[in-house]
Amino acid sequence: DEAMANKSAVLPAKELLKADWSHLRQPRQILTPPWRHPLVKTFRYVNALPDQLRLFALAGAHTSSGNLSTLKRDWTYLQADHHSAGLEAILQTVPFSGFHRVHNALRAVHDAGVCAAAIDKEKEDNVDYASLATKGLKVLEAIYGSTSMGQLEKSVTQMHPDMWSLIVEFAYGQVLSRPGLTIAERELSVLAVLVGTATFPQLRSHLRGALLNGATFEQIRGILDQTESVWGRPAQVYVDGFWLDFVKDRRAMQKPADLQAKAHM
Repeated sequence: DEAMANKSAVLPAKELLKADWSHLRQPRQILTPPWRHPLVKTFRYVNALPDQLRLFALAGAHTSSGNLSTLKRDWTYLQADHHSAGLEAILQTVPFSGFHRVHNALRAVHDAGVCAAAIDKEKEDNVDYASLATKGLKVLEAIYGSTSMGQLEKSVTQMHPDMWSLIVEFAYGQVLSRPGLTIAERELSVLAVLVGTATFPQLRSHLRGALLNGATFEQIRGILDQTESVWGRPAQVYVDGFWLDFVKDRRAMQKPADLQAKAHM
């Protein structure tokens, strides 16, 4: 509709991007406001959840939602040395929201200004495709846990025989195994996307994955608290209840283990 079109206004690629990459900017050309992001500073303070991690998550969420004008605004609050990680938060949205959303988001941030040091053109052109399956399995196991891999592969291949290779080699091997963000940082940004896309079985899996890779309950709660700012109040209310159920289930699973440990003391 017209409102969404206005939110998504970005210069056409032919007017924005240059074949010699001269559209990229030098660090001195990246003018970051000297004050904190006006929305981020209203969020409840969470230890070990700095503004840039919140902005990475917002970048992924706005990419998925298609709100390009807000993405552009948020991008201007990222310091130049965080642009590479910010691009990763956008790129990794491909498996969750599709190429078109990411394509449009990348044009939006280039319109806002991307630091030249954020893109290593020579390195990006040299992908070792033979290693994608190995890399993908490593990241997939880190997120889902080694004991879940057999059942996961079985259930996925029963849906379609090619689905497993698409997940392992493309989604996890080529996208989520890229450098630039830790697995925990990637998972926090993934959560910000999944809360608005009605993919709740996957949301539960990536909540576990975030915890398995070092994210804290407080960090996750802090990212989930951003839901309303992107996806609206109904989504926030739902995810609040979803999170409470998730925490209750985790505690219920831990109690038998704690009792068993005490019995052997």
